[in-house]
Formats: sequence, structure tokens, C-alpha cells
Amino acid sequence: MSLPQTTLASVMTPPGRGAVATIAVRHGVSIIDGLDNTRLFKAVNSKSLEQQPLNRTCFGIWGVESPEDVVVCRTSEDNVEIHCHGGDLAVRRILSDLEDAGCQIVDWPTFQTEVVSRYESEFAEAISQATTLRTAKILLQQRDVFRDEIERLVQLDDLGELRERIEAILSFSNFARHLTIPWDVVLAGRPNVGKSSLINCLAGFDRAIVFDQPGTTRDVVSVETAFDGWPVQLSDTAGIRQSAGELEAAGIAMAKEHLNNADCQLIIVDASEPLSTEETALLDSHPNAIHVANQKDLGIHASHPNTALHVSALENQGIKELIQAVVSSLVLSPPNDNVAMAVVSRHEEGLRTALERIDRQSLEECHRDLRAIVN
Repeated sequence: MSLPQTTLASVMTPPGRGAVATIAVRHGVSIIDGLDNTRLFKAVNSKSLEQQPLNRTCFGIWGVESPEDVVVCRTSEDNVEIHCHGGDLAVRRILSDLEDAGCQIVDWPTFQTEVVSRYESEFAEAISQATTLRTAKILLQQRDVFRDEIERLVQLDDLGELRERIEAILSFSNFARHLTIPWDVVLAGRPNVGKSSLINCLAGFDRAIVFDQPGTTRDVVSVETAFDGWPVQLSDTAGIRQSAGELEAAGIAMAKEHLNNADCQLIIVDASEPLSTEETALLDSHPNAIHVANQKDLGIHASHPNTALHVSALENQGIKELIQAVVSSLVLSPPNDNVAMAVVSRHEEGLRTALERIDRQSLEECHRDLRAIVN
């Protein structure tokens, strides 16, 4: 049984530690605009919500007492989405203000049945998984940019151009995937070269065990952080060496496997000592890895090449340069705001299916698959 056509509000994003929470409001423009002295949302461009263009984000503040920075988007003539900080306090404050203004607060399944399309639900979930404001902002933009591009593709009749445009979207699949899943950065090297100290330094707090004894790290120890607003997972692996007990050898095998599958590999060596045979072999087998010579405060041995990054976790030296090298390795060239990407797995699968239709010279089926993505 449908609810009456009244103003409904619900939190679209699940509770958790996402950077952004999204509150959807049906028939909410007049309530949010109110009168000038009771307007819940005040845009930085000084326009009322009713005057804002559809499907475009608008920055402003929410409330009068203790104003909250929010982003609002009018998704239709009278439907609104409010994007605020993901903490429970900010969400409850906005819901309370809406309820005081006459809005009915409902749970997400009820609201979804009444209002929201699958496409919007998928983007709400993706936004909830963002762990940085930078990635959350890109996801917010992509909801409209991606839909607009799909709608343009449906109007194309040239199969060759369709293929080219779809392949252009898919070329950013790896980048798009990491807007919700952190890049995996693995630190590897022999015991006692300062991997644990370095990961603590990069993360900004003590997470790994630091102890002057080979074999201390037997499993892969991971911590999530952000470099320049990009989410990364740093993994501290077992010290790699030939002479190891059975338990430690299992940890070393796990470390090598994790290293091989990483998005970015950091090979850590002791700057003050010559490169060992094992270290040389490790660097040779991972030519794209970043060579990090740690403990440069103890001196730099002549065997280390100029291409190595010299750092000191103990004295916090060279860390900014190392972070920049990691970011450059992971994010070679971030797409601009108007480039469409498939950030939801169903959307990527739909695009790949559309490519198969093009291979079969089936324009009508290709258009049908594209339309299904944004429904």
C-alpha cells in the first residue's frame, strides 16, 4: 500500500564510516526553502533551492544555529538529495530539522519503494563506501555525468562511434573501482630494514609491531589511510629472507603473493648497508616497484642507485616525497570532472554487454542494454 503524496525523507546511505551520508527528500523543495528567515538550506550562490538547476550539486550551509556544510542536489522539480558529513550527529540533526518542518521520516526500504530508482540506489551505496571527501565528490559528480553520457550514447546510430565511446568509459575502470576500494600498497624487504616503522610513519600512527628481532611480522598487517585524498591500504609484510623457520616461511610466502598482486610495490632496503643478493633479486623481479632506502640517517651506502628514494622513518625525512611517488604511481592522470566512468559493477557489466551487441551488429539491442543501466 502506497503512502500518501506527502514529503518523505530517508537516509539513503547505510550507517558506517563513509565520508558522506546522503538524505533523500521527496516533495521537499518548499519545506527546505521555507521563508527567507526559516530557510533550512542557504546556497553559497544566494539562490533558493527552487532556483537551482536540476541534477547539479550546490554547496551551502544547513541550519542557522551551528550551521553545517552540505551539498544539495535537486534531482527533479520537487525532489532533493542532501549530502552531508557521514557522522551520525550530522545526519540526525538534518533529519530532526526536516521532521520539525513537517517532513515524514521513513526507513530506506519504504522510501525506495516509493521514489528511488535502482540507478540512484546504486550510486547512494557507492557514495557510502567512499572513505575520503575527494572520492565522494567524484562519485557525486559521476552520478550525473555517467547518466548524461549513457543518454547521449542511446542517441547514436553509428556502431563505430558507439564502440569508441564505450571503450573510453571502460578505460577508466581501474581508477573508478578504487573510488570505493582502496589501492593496495605493499611494503616488502628483508627483516629489520624498518618496514614496520615506515608503515607507522606513512599511516600517521602506530599500527604495526616494531621490534628489533627478525620474524616479528609473520602475517600481512594492513592499515587504511589516504594520500592526497586518495584511499590506500598499506600492508606490512613478513621480512623476506632465505633462512626462516616453518611458520615464518609461510608468512614470507604470503608476503610474496601479496606483493605480486599489489597496485603499488615498495621494496624497502637499509640505506646504510650494501644491497644483498636477495634484495637485488627482489628489485630485479619487480622492475616497476619503488626502491626505498630507509634509515638514511645512518648513512647511505654507495651500492644504492640514484633512483632509490632515501628516507628515514625514525626522523620523518623523505616521507612527503615517498607519498608523492606512491600517488604518481597509482593515479597517473586523474580524469577531469566531465569524463564518464563506470563506478558500479553492474554498469560496467552492462557496458561490456553493449560492446558484445556491437560485435553482433545489433544496434537495437545495444541501445536496450544501455537504457537498462540507468533505469
